[in-house]
Amino acid sequence: AKVVIDLTFRKLPGDVLEVVKQQLVLRDVTADYTKQQNNNQTTINTLNQDAGKRKRELDEQIETNKKLKIEHETLTTKFKAATQKSQKDTTDYITLIQEFREFKEQQSRHNED
Repeated sequence: AKVVIDLTFRKLPGDVLEVVKQQLVLRDVTADYTKQQNNNQTTINTLNQDAGKRKRELDEQIETNKKLKIEHETLTTKFKAATQKSQKDTTDYITLIQEFREFKEQQSRHNED
């Protein structure tokens, strides 16, 4: 803190001059403190804005993830159903081939008779 003593103050008695010096120092320190407090408040406001923005981004991301999870579950269900149908179709096809072979064998035996 810078202390500037005007020439008129120099004529004051020593103890009064000391009080004036202390008051000037206090004024400068108070001004520095107020400036720092204002800077701190500005920083806090900026951090709060950044935090609010980040929270909104995270909330959007959570909503997107929820939608993707539902979509994933839907597709998984459809895939399972398609897989089951495919397995049933394969089983039906194998059964049909076996029945056809049996029919051919019977026909072949019938023709031999």
